[in-house]
Amino acid sequence: MEDKIYTVTTEISASQLPAGMKEILDKKSAQERSVQDFQARRRGKMSFLSNILSGFSNGDANKDIDNRNEIGQKSIKNEIEKIDNDLKKIFLVIGERYAQYLLANSTKPVVDISDVLETLKSNASRKKALEEKLKELARLEAIQKLETERDSCEQEYKQQKIKLDKALAMEIIDKAEYEQRLAKYKNMVLHFDEVKQIEKEFASGLIDDHEKKVRLFELGIPS
Repeated sequence: MEDKIYTVTTEISASQLPAGMKEILDKKSAQERSVQDFQARRRGKMSFLSNILSGFSNGDANKDIDNRNEIGQKSIKNEIEKIDNDLKKIFLVIGERYAQYLLANSTKPVVDISDVLETLKSNASRKKALEEKLKELARLEAIQKLETERDSCEQEYKQQKIKLDKALAMEIIDKAEYEQRLAKYKNMVLHFDEVKQIEKEFASGLIDDHEKKVRLFELGIPS
């Protein structure tokens, strides 16, 4: 039986591509454009955050920012899932070519899969890049959330100070009580990062509730 070698050059027309390969390449190009557009929208996030906060209450602003970030992460996860599906199709093409060769030949397999290997490498590289972008997006989300919480903490201090100023002026409370009550909110602002670290350690189980309260008390923030 005459040996048959299944060869596909790297420069081939759409009609010569394996079934579904053109769609895979088209999807890949579309995904790259989508991520580039998404990156452009992410630029200037702090100015965007400022605009959002100026038009909404803190709660509404937080919700809007979280929703936008969630949509961005979901979009990238969907792209990664599509790439995984494309990779599975490529593996099937490789396996099919190998099996066809074995059925048609008794000699050592010499199957050309250079075209699908290039697509495989490209998709694998693209997936890795998207996973890195997903990590970066999650990092930016954490920073954004932290800054929003910091702003809320400062706003709470200002509101409480206004209330206590009025109470002091009306002699509802004396100066000592005024200082004592205000100190908690002031220390929350001054030691914001330390407080968040303590809360993080408590949430992860590194410290118990008692140690959490002790450490907060040492910062002048009684429970």
